Amino acid sequence: NPGGNSTILDYMLRLYRLPADYGMLAWLSQLNQAWCMKVAVEHFRRSQPYTLGALYWQLNDCWPVASWSSLEFGGRWKALHYAARRFFAPALVSARHLGQESITIGNYPRNTKGAVEIWTSSDAPVASNARLDWTLLQVDGEVLAQGGQRVRLRPLQSVLHKTLDLNKTLDKVGRDRAVLRLRLHDEKTGALLSENTVLFTAPRRISFSRRAARTTWRAVKGVGRGGTWDLRLSSPSFQHGVGLEFDDPRVSVSDNALDLFAGEPRVVRVTAPGSELPVLVLRLPGQV
Repeated sequence: NPGGNSTILDYMLRLYRLPADYGMLAWLSQLNQAWCMKVAVEHFRRSQPYTLGALYWQLNDCWPVASWSSLEFGGRWKALHYAARRFFAPALVSARHLGQESITIGNYPRNTKGAVEIWTSSDAPVASNARLDWTLLQVDGEVLAQGGQRVRLRPLQSVLHKTLDLNKTLDKVGRDRAVLRLRLHDEKTGALLSENTVLFTAPRRISFSRRAARTTWRAVKGVGRGGTWDLRLSSPSFQHGVGLEFDDPRVSVSDNALDLFAGEPRVVRVTAPGSELPVLVLRLPGQV
């Protein structure tokens, strides 16, 4: 496609700021792809039973190329593939905005987002009980509002459980300074079934903190060949779409394209073909 690069930039700049280097440009284009697929698939799943399945183009490539695939030609996961594992999870919690954000004359944004529907979708053949929790936070981690309830996950159904009207709070603190966090836990085991982050404006307008995330490595012995480490990620404020990239493309990670919340560390398993600690490049879209 002769217009492919310009199309990528057009879509990417609707969500993200223009980065200064190619590495971040490549990462933001992946996040943009994952975001688009996420919005579509979550909509399809909320539309059950009118929509009972979704396939995306495309899974992989047979040679090196810039494409819509979620797997590179060598099998390495792009941001979309990590996101797909979340939005295709058997049990999903998702949100539907009742307002919208648009650009008016003079490039000024008009934002009516504030009321949010909270849904669960289940592809399980049997019903189960779960705990649904929501938290409205400022970017710096301050809790603005929170709540939760017991919900029934019905087999092969999507259910609207709650509608939140957060307009008054968002009018006060700003839609560029708040995020809504959704979490769904199995009632019996406490296992996390699904989590989601709801933004009230495009990431490029969010007032992210300039304080960087921290990383800590811990070697894990006796796990396969090569080297294995647990990488602990933490941040003093909310960080969206954090990317883990390495100098060796053969390095694999258990998760990527992460949202970090203030004071809540995340641990990612890192596996490398050799015993030497791989060189990490941490991509923080909020620092662009």
